[in-house]
Amino acid sequence: MDKNPPNIPSLFAFLMKKPTSPEMSARHFFMPRRLFLTCACLFLLAGVVLGRDAVRWAEPEGFFERENIRRMQLAPGLVWIAASGERGGMPFETHILAVDLKPGARRLETWVGTQMEKRARPKEYVATFTPSRMLRESGALAAINASFFDIKATQVSFGLVVRNGWLLREPALKGYPTAVLSLADGRVMIGTPKWKGKIKAGNRELPLAGVNRPMLQEREAVLYCPPWKRTPDPAAPFLRGHGAIEIVMRRLVPAPVAQNGSARVTAKVLEVRAEPGRGPRELADDELAIVAGPQAAGFFRDLKEGSSLEIEWQLTDLPGDIRTDDVRHAVAGHAQLIAAGKLQDGNGAFWTVRHPRSAIGVDADGRRALLVLVDGRSPLSAGMDLTSLRDYLAYLGSHDAVNLDGGGSSAIAAWVAGPKNGEKTVRVLNRPSDRRERLIPSAIAVY
Repeated sequence: MDKNPPNIPSLFAFLMKKPTSPEMSARHFFMPRRLFLTCACLFLLAGVVLGRDAVRWAEPEGFFERENIRRMQLAPGLVWIAASGERGGMPFETHILAVDLKPGARRLETWVGTQMEKRARPKEYVATFTPSRMLRESGALAAINASFFDIKATQVSFGLVVRNGWLLREPALKGYPTAVLSLADGRVMIGTPKWKGKIKAGNRELPLAGVNRPMLQEREAVLYCPPWKRTPDPAAPFLRGHGAIEIVMRRLVPAPVAQNGSARVTAKVLEVRAEPGRGPRELADDELAIVAGPQAAGFFRDLKEGSSLEIEWQLTDLPGDIRTDDVRHAVAGHAQLIAAGKLQDGNGAFWTVRHPRSAIGVDADGRRALLVLVDGRSPLSAGMDLTSLRDYLAYLGSHDAVNLDGGGSSAIAAWVAGPKNGEKTVRVLNRPSDRRERLIPSAIAVY
């Protein structure tokens, strides 16, 4: 683009100057000519302004060679875009859900597992699901897989997870610090929040080390709550030492109470177990458990059944003027791809190797979101490295973007009308590399 665009006001004044010769001032010539020149100047002005400032949104046209692009409106404010083609001599298949988050339109929520799966591995403690099954159970319109998770053991998500204001995993300081934040006013933002938490018993306080964490140190106390389903048994990796204590509680409020920028939950003690894992039991939907390592167990030794505990937490380092109670839903990703419009760089195999990918991008106002999936590990789609995924999200108009769990976890599903009778059914839009949807602990759902 020309770095020195024409001076539009001067050009407009010159073109609109009334001719002085009798021939040019004839009414039947001047008025149509002035109208024509006015329109031409307006089009020229619009072209310069759009060339400088316009941002394309959810338009993959031109990114691939030999492209094939299909669009379908799944619901008002929700459009599915299937874009495929070649780039760098390799084939790609991608799926985009463009979501309008303006007030009264759509919203994004975190969804978590609701039931345990019967599997051979005994150390799984978190309920999981597939995106398509979640749609059938929840009434959501569409969903994409979200957090990275502990696939070999507990199935718990890595990094921040919030659902309906409940903190289900604390923010990670390393590895998975970037989170997608869905706010009470419907906006979606991407940031790197931190947190602090504590347990209160009367006038005494103990730091809360984490929530639904797969590991526990001797001096730490960790909170467990659904979708963490059953209390830990002696084989759990965080209970290898001796002298741990477990407190099973029932919460007294249906949702966390906001107070001074924090969230607080009051719970009644049901049982104090000096030997955690003795007869593992499932946590009911309204139950919580605190497991304390040997050096933290003394804080709870005088607790009796029927006494109360308060659990309090606060999210810090949130973008803008957001407070803890503003964050209604959240999931963490790994590797921020775009931050405030600036493309981010990375290295190592995680960045440079092509895989199936899932990601989310948002606009500068947080009122539009793109849920993006790139298939891979097949002759039909090579998968992307993170640099290519970053460039794709930027091309689609993302102001901020973060990479979500990928590989065999990458799956995107939606309610889609059938071609014959128009009846809607749940459809997996992409081709998961495992040949089927993988069980996952969390997803981003469109409501």
